[in-house]
Amino acid sequence: MKEKGFVLNKKLFFQTRALRMGYAIAGAGIYAGIFLKFGMTPSLIMWIIFASEMLWLSFTDRTKRILPNRILASVALNRLLFLILLRDFFNQLPVILACVFCVFVPLTVIVLGMEWIRNKKLIGRGDMKLILVLCLYFDQKKLLFLLAASCLLALVHVGGDRMFRQTRWGKSRIAKSSGTENGEFPFGPFFTAAAMITVLCAES
Repeated sequence: MKEKGFVLNKKLFFQTRALRMGYAIAGAGIYAGIFLKFGMTPSLIMWIIFASEMLWLSFTDRTKRILPNRILASVALNRLLFLILLRDFFNQLPVILACVFCVFVPLTVIVLGMEWIRNKKLIGRGDMKLILVLCLYFDQKKLLFLLAASCLLALVHVGGDRMFRQTRWGKSRIAKSSGTENGEFPFGPFFTAAAMITVLCAES
């Protein structure tokens, strides 16, 4: 049993190390894209901080299956601080409120209603908090695009994962696993990927 535990811990160590390396490479590409888009402007600093916090949030959700409130608060504080420093808070306030009441509130009602009907949780409360925080950064159209992109990425991931599990290598991996891989996955990484796509591809 000790030998098996050592093998599993060693495997987890290398998986986490590889995951960190992957996030570092992705972060470097994202930072380069943000610099090319925003140049030497105050917005550059805000979006660099936003990308860093979202990557941190995504990595935490990927490894610990949780979206900590302290990171969500940090993401929100970054936006609010820059709105105040740039004296743009009151100009953006109507956009933020419209996004909250036209996107977040209806989405919350729909999710809660479906959960009540099906008697099953459909989305984590941390994910809902993250959507609310993202209302600070994006208008209605961009947020809807972000949500659609995150769902599309999740569907591609699920489809690819199911296809992989049907292969010889996938079945071998499942047989060798510790029994904790049940097909569930965190949604934070898809929100992060979609948010970066929105920042880099959407018009400023």
